[in-house]
Amino acid sequence: MTTYLWTPPPVRSLPVRGMPVRLPVNRLFFVGRNYHAHAVEMGRPVDKSVEV
Repeated sequence: MTTYLWTPPPVRSLPVRGMPVRLPVNRLFFVGRNYHAHAVEMGRPVDKSVEV
């Protein structure tokens, strides 16, 4: 067993639908529904070919 200098943070995970496993999550990315309007407001080009 590994001895750590301090306690590491807990592993955050999400269940995988239909499977008895969990998926570890390191980062979350959010995309706002108003991205297009905000980009236009900020004078930024909007790439309409990219869909999430």
